[in-house]
Amino acid sequence: MDIILPGLRDRRIAASDEYLDGNERAERDLFNAGAGQPDALLPHQPYSGRFIYGLGSRPRRQSQRRPLGFDVLQYGFSRDSRDITTIILHSTDGRAFEAADLPLPSMDTERRSDHRVDEIIANFVVFRDGTVVYTHDVEFILSVAGGSKGIDIEFAGSFPNGDTVTVSTPRLSHGAIRVGRQLISQLKVVLRNLRYIHPHGQVQQGEEPGGKFHSCPGPDVWVNVGQWAVNNLGLISDPTDRGYPNHRISSRQSYPAYLQTL
Repeated sequence: MDIILPGLRDRRIAASDEYLDGNERAERDLFNAGAGQPDALLPHQPYSGRFIYGLGSRPRRQSQRRPLGFDVLQYGFSRDSRDITTIILHSTDGRAFEAADLPLPSMDTERRSDHRVDEIIANFVVFRDGTVVYTHDVEFILSVAGGSKGIDIEFAGSFPNGDTVTVSTPRLSHGAIRVGRQLISQLKVVLRNLRYIHPHGQVQQGEEPGGKFHSCPGPDVWVNVGQWAVNNLGLISDPTDRGYPNHRISSRQSYPAYLQTL
């Protein structure tokens, strides 16, 4: 499904050649190191990550690289856009990419174009400078929290969730906030059954040690983008009986001191 948004980088074709998460580079290097050797001599180490695409989904094109011999087409057909009801917000807990970090725009339609962002398991990645990268089509089921009925949006960067906000607190940029709101507004227009929006920590991993309850996507993203969508677009943040667990929204993710005035 095409999404119209000013400044959007559509890397769906480039990213369709990726089918493993952030460990793909190590896996590819491992495979290439054994190129030309008999199969018995190739290193056979267990893969430690996740596949990008979930059961019932497939990228739009077959991979030409396929370094591990994995045929992404075996997973069958993509979902109907009418089945999409929910947006899940995340943060990458890593580098806050900018457009200058990407290959040239002319490479976005090249399957052999390669960038770390293509391996992030999400439909969209929002960069610090307000760039939105469309990596995996919303009609593909991904192996991530949104599952069969959700769209997953990652905000690139690591954002704090403390109860004190000072001038030195790292913040989500105004550009990322604005374009995040624009993206969700556009998705609500084109997806007729889109009704719900949740922070990742509300629907997955709960409050156990190391979970995402307090930290993903963090209050800057939730208060300024997620809660904004609840207040202004009529989306609902209560997943009860909607196919997702409800660990409720952490008070640390909804701390009002993080509200930014644009």
